[in-house]
Formats: sequence, C-alpha cells, structure tokens
Amino acid sequence: MRQCFTTVFSACVVRTAHGPDLATRPVDHDTYTAHLTLTAHRTLRARESTK
Repeated sequence: MRQCFTTVFSACVVRTAHGPDLATRPVDHDTYTAHLTLTAHRTLRARESTK
C-alpha cells in the first residue's frame, strides 16, 4: 500500500509543480489520470498476488 501511495503522490507532486509539459509528450488531464489509475491498480494487484 505504501508503494502505491508513494507512486501516486510523487506523480501528482511532479505534475503540480511542473505541469503537463514536463513529459516528453504532454498529455491531457484525462489521459494522465487514466494512466495513474491503471498504475495504482496494477501496483495493488501485484501486492495481492505475492501474499
């Protein structure tokens, strides 16, 4: 759980501080949140499968 929180929090901090232009290819808000949600789901599911 901590790893998931750290990943999501860090991504949000970087996005807030630098905006969408920091990435090599800027993405809109909906795409960004979709990718972040997918990352969180995969991280949490990976933790479940290792128990």
